[in-house]
Amino acid sequence: MPDIRLKDIPSFIRTTDRDDVMLNFDGGEAQNARKARGDILNTYDALEQDVVDALLREFPRVYTVGTLATFARAARGGNLWKEDMSCLRWLDTQPPGSVVYVNFGSITVMTPAQLAEFAWGLVRCGRPF
Repeated sequence: MPDIRLKDIPSFIRTTDRDDVMLNFDGGEAQNARKARGDILNTYDALEQDVVDALLREFPRVYTVGTLATFARAARGGNLWKEDMSCLRWLDTQPPGSVVYVNFGSITVMTPAQLAEFAWGLVRCGRPF
């Protein structure tokens, strides 16, 4: 991946802390991948040849089978985090159609200034969120 920049790496793994939870989780997954009989990737060679070649140097049994439809993943879930359902109790106390729903997804990169601007926009809209 010749032109990858630090800012291209998801923020939850962009760390220098060797004790970081996600860094250790991903490191463990990489070790497990080395022991596997094969690693299946949701891509195809022509789309990401440099990446596939780099992975093949580390993991000799990589197979590309993609691209698979993303809706199949959504149907079965895939969340790494435990869901906090307590927000539903609060939501049930709000009038219908009165709450602003915000979802950043699991991988969002924002500068502190962008986050502050977004937060102030939510506060100033005068609606619960």
